[in-house]
Amino acid sequence: AGDFGEVFYQQFLNSSPEVPHLFSGTDLNRQKQVLRDSVHKLLCLDLSAPALRQELDHLGRIHGRSGRNIQPRLYELWLDSICETAKALDPEWSGELDRAWRVRLRPGMQIVTAAY
Repeated sequence: AGDFGEVFYQQFLNSSPEVPHLFSGTDLNRQKQVLRDSVHKLLCLDLSAPALRQELDHLGRIHGRSGRNIQPRLYELWLDSICETAKALDPEWSGELDRAWRVRLRPGMQIVTAAY
């Protein structure tokens, strides 16, 4: 229920004073679609699939030290915001589901942050 992207970005942008400036000049409508696609892929696809691994490596280069310089510690805020958003929008959300999403999302997130 609800607009996942909208709720997520409200949550994420408020998660730390460091986050909002990272999105200045970003087309948030486009970014919401990218978020939706990324979360879906991380939840549903095998990380060993060459195309997904290539995509995650590419994201790591873009977001890494020589790219957008996104500090690896900020990805935990991203993950927390993803789960808080799902909790806010899903009346059947549970602690078990929260753990399952974190277990499923964290490895892809770690591939991206490893490029830092």
